[in-house]
Amino acid sequence: MSVETCAIHLNRLLLAGHYPRVAELDGQVLGEAELFLSEEPPPLGRYLSLSVIYVHRDHHGRGLGSALMRAALELAAELECDSFTVYPGVPDFYDRFGLKPFMTCVQVTIPCQPEWIAYEVEALEQGDYKLVAGLAMPIGRYVSACQEWERERPLNQLAFEELKRIQRVPLRLEMDSEVLYVVFTGKAPSAAVRAWTEGELSEKGIHVLQDRGHRLGFESLELFMEERDAHRLLGEKAVRESSFEWRCG
Repeated sequence: MSVETCAIHLNRLLLAGHYPRVAELDGQVLGEAELFLSEEPPPLGRYLSLSVIYVHRDHHGRGLGSALMRAALELAAELECDSFTVYPGVPDFYDRFGLKPFMTCVQVTIPCQPEWIAYEVEALEQGDYKLVAGLAMPIGRYVSACQEWERERPLNQLAFEELKRIQRVPLRLEMDSEVLYVVFTGKAPSAAVRAWTEGELSEKGIHVLQDRGHRLGFESLELFMEERDAHRLLGEKAVRESSFEWRCG
């Protein structure tokens, strides 16, 4: 990352109230970490998520990564977090700090199709994360719920032509007593989905996503989901593409 791009990136992190950290050795920055504070229902609760941890390739084995991890865990304690999570990475390193497997997530693809189901649609003004803080994120949480929200905010869209061609549709969908805050992102024929819910995601909620995706002109939806939710809601209908394991402490 160039100095100029890094300055923009760090400015966004700091403006949104997140936590970049660096490791120095002899006055030189040789490692960095980025942390996001999120809130979801138990068992995660209020949690700090390590999104990035990186040490300069010429300075591995000098304790810089461990120093960053200790600082991150101390910050989680200061913020009175219920849990601490890490981006999928090297499990042996995380094991040293007491982080254990928490859940397995899978990437699946489902078709978009019209569904005979009644639901209300409202355009969503995607502002601060506070709008969905405390809600569960059953779809699209590859890192933390807060980081995924920030990733999709218009503030974070840079003026590259390729990004301008990506369709991005934030919506509030409501059916019966179920409410979904959803962002469809992609270029036809496929869109990725991120969804926050006020309750447990139901099979009817999946059908609503398929119908709305169809109406938006997509042929398929890419979903990151907890493996047990994929089995519960999709069964054999989904095409499993990849999996990854969250660790938590």
